[in-house]
Amino acid sequence: MKDRKWRSSFYKIMIVFFFILFGISRALFAEAKENSSISMKVSVNFNQYVRLNRNANLNILITSKKQDFTGYIQAIPQTDEPQMNSMYQTDISLKVKKQEMVNLTVPIYQGVKSIVLQVIDQDGNVLLKEKKKVKIETDSTTYYIGIIGKNENYLHNLDTKIFHSFTMEYDEIPERLEGFDSLEGILITNNFLREDSISALKLVKEWNRNGGTILLEKSSDALLHYMGVKRKDAKAIKDKQGLAMYNVFRNKKGVIIEWVYHKSMEVALSKNNEKLVDLLYDLKAHFSDCKVDHIDNNSYTSDTGENTLITSLETIEKKFLPKPVRYTMVLIAYACLVGPILYLILKRLKKNLHYYVGVLIASVVFIGIYILAGLNTTLDSFLMHNVAIYQYDDFSDTVDQEIFFSIVFPCKKSAKFSIKNKPNLSLVNTSTNTSASSSKILGQKAYDVIISKEKDKASVEIKNPLYMKPYVFKSTTQTKSERKICSNIVYDGEKVSGLVQNALGFDLEEAVLLSNYQMIPMGDFKNGTYFKIPEQYKNFGDGKIEGTIKTPYFRLSGPESNQDQSRLYEYQKSAAMQYCLREKCASYKNESYIIGFIHSDLKAKETNSEHSCKDIKMVVYRIRGVKKVFEGKQLITDIYPYEELHGGTINSTTRKMEGYYVIMDYYLPSEMKVDAILVNEKLNQQNNYSGSISIFNYKTEEYEYIYSNGNNGVVDKLRKKHYISGDNKFRLRYGLSVKEEYPEKNRLPVISAVVEVK
Repeated sequence: MKDRKWRSSFYKIMIVFFFILFGISRALFAEAKENSSISMKVSVNFNQYVRLNRNANLNILITSKKQDFTGYIQAIPQTDEPQMNSMYQTDISLKVKKQEMVNLTVPIYQGVKSIVLQVIDQDGNVLLKEKKKVKIETDSTTYYIGIIGKNENYLHNLDTKIFHSFTMEYDEIPERLEGFDSLEGILITNNFLREDSISALKLVKEWNRNGGTILLEKSSDALLHYMGVKRKDAKAIKDKQGLAMYNVFRNKKGVIIEWVYHKSMEVALSKNNEKLVDLLYDLKAHFSDCKVDHIDNNSYTSDTGENTLITSLETIEKKFLPKPVRYTMVLIAYACLVGPILYLILKRLKKNLHYYVGVLIASVVFIGIYILAGLNTTLDSFLMHNVAIYQYDDFSDTVDQEIFFSIVFPCKKSAKFSIKNKPNLSLVNTSTNTSASSSKILGQKAYDVIISKEKDKASVEIKNPLYMKPYVFKSTTQTKSERKICSNIVYDGEKVSGLVQNALGFDLEEAVLLSNYQMIPMGDFKNGTYFKIPEQYKNFGDGKIEGTIKTPYFRLSGPESNQDQSRLYEYQKSAAMQYCLREKCASYKNESYIIGFIHSDLKAKETNSEHSCKDIKMVVYRIRGVKKVFEGKQLITDIYPYEELHGGTINSTTRKMEGYYVIMDYYLPSEMKVDAILVNEKLNQQNNYSGSISIFNYKTEEYEYIYSNGNNGVVDKLRKKHYISGDNKFRLRYGLSVKEEYPEKNRLPVISAVVEVK
């Protein structure tokens, strides 16, 4: 009994002692935090929501309490898996007791769950550290809207399946274009003009001209003037009663939408009913297609064009790697020579005393052979591979430059270099191999990639690089250009015809024209020459064709780790072409593009090493003015951009049904009067859909079959047959008629629409 009481007393004493220690540690921590010379408050990407493979915008409010401070702020994306520590940093210079707002952008890739921010002095001491969680948006169909203007919260109550909105304070407006990466649109309220200077929107204007969408309230003449558009260029969008809802202005690659439907946008959007949802989908249909493409290209799998390109850049030529078989053969030859062969020869010559001299001579000779055998792997500088993609657009006088480059270190030397023209620079292959993970676990010196974003340039410092481990970076920037490709192209629902002229100022090699599901080889497209689309051409569908290795749209697979020098260049060209096809030209179903290579014998510019591979330079040119007609009326080749899932499940990446049926609502823009829909068998050869399609009758409230298994299907007079709702919406039901062992036949078909534009 006494023993039990003693144990009980002991446990009570230990519990009290533990709480005392805990209280002391909390007090010491609070005191240390209070006495810290630096304080900061961090907001991540407008309420912490970010999209995968986009940039997160960080706003950091920082204060130096005791003295002037000069140092750095670092942002480090964190995952649960071992990775290379890519750090994004910027310089800071603070006056004592004066708050400063610092803006940083950080790429969010697969597995990132939080961002660690730390303040570092010039000696490398960490003065303050804070961890912020991020929320990854998994629904790629949701549009993110930023709201600039005070006391305007009416968009916050909207259906999140359509829009998700965030309030943006004046000091939260990003300082770099990539800071807007998570936004599809920005609403600027009239209150903003009363509170802040219009000059605060300088970067918003640039973002709009580069493909963003701006929403304005009624009577926004001052903002329209500042954005550089004229009221006479407005395209009025009306409802079924003929009342104007909003005006749409084209501003380079972007769009401005001015609300005119009601007394105010706040009143019109105050009730969340079915009519409002239809109105919002109509509004969504007029957003900039540049941002729509951005959403369509979002992928939450590893099977993306960018990952294919990164894998090719991680490939190392075999000649730079050690040759274990060759070394083993030399070692065996040496062992045989200095062993029985040399011994027997000298014994027969009765010169046994010369054996040791012979071993010494043989050792020197074989050391020389070893050196010669590994001469290609003895490098005094890093290897670099470089792929540059230049994106032109009929609607813009700027060129988007996207450069992927990989650096491989044959030694442990650190390296530092910089890139000019205000690039957005990021490390895009963050996963490590087994040796890298082990070195971190064993506590060896840290391997870090520090990316510093300065005013006019970005610099990279790689400390303690991993041996022969490729570091792949991506840099994006813009330059001015007046160069064009002139075109006159027509698509009649069956084939593409017309003429294009190269006025870019340089030749294109191995060029290809993509237009409305057609892929037409052009060969070498010389500057100043014309290309007439032949009447008979081979349509290559989705680019997965057979051909020679020199054909740029041939899918050439590469090994996981190394490649022969003779094939590596072609392998990387093929990967670059696949990247453009899958992510830069995904909308060629409704648009037109020309892709080609620029001839280059240059080595990567960042290094003069003779071991670096040739540059690969590509052009992606978007052609906007393609006339699409079907029996004299305007044709939309694929109405996929206007669909919304109503029932069933579907894989958004592969467009495959995950079940036996899918129901889709189609919200076409209100100015388009839908006359007919059609299923063109030629466009569906790649999809190989085996099933039926039914359309919903809004009068009988029943589905009626319009298509079944492998025939061209045309349904006209949709309004007369009650297939179109009052808000320009129709509904299709896809039913699967094959067994589960044929999953390749459950991919949704291409649906075209014939429309009259009001």
